Amino acid sequence: MSFVGAFFYAILGIFVLFANPYPLSFSRPPALETVVSSLIATVLLVSGAYLASKRIRGEGQGAINNLFSLKRRWLFLNLLVLGVNGHLFGLVPLLAEILPAIMREFAIVLVFFIQTSMVLAAVSDAEIRARALSVSRRAYVLFHLRQFFVAAAPFLFFSAFIQSVEQFSKIEEALFIFPSLSFLPVSLIILVMFSLFPLGLCFMFPYERMKEGIVRTLLFHLAGREGVKIRDVMVWKTGVWRIVNAAVSGLFGRLRYVFVTDTVLNFPEEEVCAVFAHELGHSRMHHPTLYMSLALSFVGVTLFLDRILQGLDLDYQVLLFAGVVVLFWFVLFGYISRRFEQAADVYAAGLVGEKALSQALLRIFSFTGRPREKVFAWRHFPLEKRVRLLDRLQENPSYLHTVVKETRKAVALLTLLVVTGFGLYIYCAYMDASKPEDEVLFLRAEFAAAKGEYEQALGFAEKALEYNPGSERLSFFIEDLRRKVKGE
Repeated sequence: MSFVGAFFYAILGIFVLFANPYPLSFSRPPALETVVSSLIATVLLVSGAYLASKRIRGEGQGAINNLFSLKRRWLFLNLLVLGVNGHLFGLVPLLAEILPAIMREFAIVLVFFIQTSMVLAAVSDAEIRARALSVSRRAYVLFHLRQFFVAAAPFLFFSAFIQSVEQFSKIEEALFIFPSLSFLPVSLIILVMFSLFPLGLCFMFPYERMKEGIVRTLLFHLAGREGVKIRDVMVWKTGVWRIVNAAVSGLFGRLRYVFVTDTVLNFPEEEVCAVFAHELGHSRMHHPTLYMSLALSFVGVTLFLDRILQGLDLDYQVLLFAGVVVLFWFVLFGYISRRFEQAADVYAAGLVGEKALSQALLRIFSFTGRPREKVFAWRHFPLEKRVRLLDRLQENPSYLHTVVKETRKAVALLTLLVVTGFGLYIYCAYMDASKPEDEVLFLRAEFAAAKGEYEQALGFAEKALEYNPGSERLSFFIEDLRRKVKGE
């Protein structure tokens, strides 16, 4: 599984556990039944994965292809079992009941890690044998879990922030009444995460600072010539996994690092420079900053969705929100990212030549273990298409105008999404600021009632009724609160 694949698998797994498809009135089974049912389902899953992996024999490319196909199937089944355990059997509600608020999300994410690690352990022997890897089962599982953690860490960080905020009731109440206020702290978190993401990438694999030598001198010379400030070049030590990858991370020069795997350093010098130049292209064209702007704009989209979906049933809310996420990040962002990757290829070709970059891409083909035309990543064009583009540029330099047009379309789409997202945030902020007094008091009453402070809630609701005497909603709400105050 590639890093991007592991990243989004972890996000999908967390979403499966936290997106409850059942209404709030759904009653979970008894605790003992929940635990026993979840254990049985997990044991059956892991046993099935182990027995299926035993059917793959031998080594070589055929065994590896069969193994990858089997691994994908059982990891998909793992998501289904996570959903069944979490919601149908009631494991997630059970954890929410027995654990303090600040520990709930961590425990639920831990369920994902434990169950997924068991599935990976079940198929580990088959993959180690098929790929002739000199690693232990423990090292195999930890290798995958480290990549999943890079995806889970921002969620856990954000969750810890929210739980910390909720310790201050006045702040929590203000966010409940005026949700648009959350834009500023969430934006700050996104800025911090984009700035400090290199720390997460350091955790993904063992790493070291690139040693002094000709290659390091060439790379820093390229960066200096292009005016791209970088703090350092770090080497991911992937060892027997022989992973071919590179990444640039960090918004600012003093916090910007370029990462390359140790396998890339075994390429000829001109090809290492080509891979590095591709990452420089991303920084030179400010792609990380543009991606951060897109993430910030999605906060506005989320606030707007939260406002317009409130009147729908919970299951419809989850489905519609998931649909918007897929459209925004998988379809539209995927379109933008592929054009930006293409632009970085063209930039790198301009620095080191089309031939060097083409040879580097062709060498990457040899490490994929799959036919060239099938090598596809969601954020990149297939490698074969990238090589054809470079060949075409070499034969016909005027084709560069076509690439520039495609890049401009991607920038225009990104600009539209960013403007729309920030526009939706401004709309939500305006609607919050325009809330009538009776609506504010009603929300304060709802918040107090949710905290079990019924007398205080009754006081707010009665004041709200003074502003809007004809409100049936308030009248019914007040009657309900009076019953609760009396203990009925």
